[in-house]
Amino acid sequence: MKVIIVEDEYTIALDTEMKLTAQGFMVLGIANDFVSLMEIMSEDTPDIILMDINLGEGGSVIDISKKLKKIISVPIVFLSAYSNPEVVSAALETEPFGYLVKPYKVEDLVITMQLAKSQWLAKMAVNELKPNSETVDSIYVQSGTKLVKIDLSEILFLQALDNYSIIQTEKNKVVVSLYLSQLAEKFPVSQFFQIHRSYIVNLKNIQSIDGNTVHVGKFEIPVSRSNKADFLSRLKLV
Repeated sequence: MKVIIVEDEYTIALDTEMKLTAQGFMVLGIANDFVSLMEIMSEDTPDIILMDINLGEGGSVIDISKKLKKIISVPIVFLSAYSNPEVVSAALETEPFGYLVKPYKVEDLVITMQLAKSQWLAKMAVNELKPNSETVDSIYVQSGTKLVKIDLSEILFLQALDNYSIIQTEKNKVVVSLYLSQLAEKFPVSQFFQIHRSYIVNLKNIQSIDGNTVHVGKFEIPVSRSNKADFLSRLKLV
C-alpha cells in the first residue's frame, strides 16, 4: 500500500514513515501543506493519505481535504492529538475513512489504514455497479455561448490540465472548466477508465497497448503502475 504522510512536525513524520516501512508500506513522501502534497502526487498516486489534523502554518486540513476531493479520489485517515467533539465534527464533514487520536500504537494505525482502504474499495465498487437510468451516447459541452454535442464514440480520452480538462476527440479537442474528477462523473464507468492520474481513456477506442503505453488514435497515453492491473482486468484478453 502506497502512503503519503501529511505532517508539519518532521520528526513525527519520519518516525511514522519508519514504522510504516517496517510494516511493509511504501511511503511516497512527506508533505506539510497542499502544495507539497500535490508535488508528491504528481509523481505517483497514493493508495491512502495520512493527514495530521493540525498543520499549523501548513493551512487548514479541512480545506486541504475539500480541495483534494475535487482532484482525486483517495481515502484519507486523520491523525490528531485532539479528541474534542468540535474538532471531530469538523473533520467528519470531509468524510474521511478513518480518525485516529494520538498517541496510538503502530498496530492500531495499520488496522485503521487497512480498514480505510477496504471501505474505500467497497464504496468504489458500489458506485461502479449503480445502473445508469438511461443509455448515454452523447454529451453537451459549453463552448463559448453555445452548447456543442459530442458523441461518446468519438471521444478518445479525457486529460487533466491544471484547473481545466481536455476532451480529446478524433477531430479536435475541447477545453472545459472542470477538474478531471468532476468531468469523469459525466461519463459511464463501463466505457471510460482512468489509466493515469491525468488521463481517462475511452476503452472502446484503444487500438493497442505496448507495455505502459496505450495507443488511441494518433496519441500515446501513459498507464500508471498503480492502475495497470485494474485497467487490464477491464479488457477482454484472449
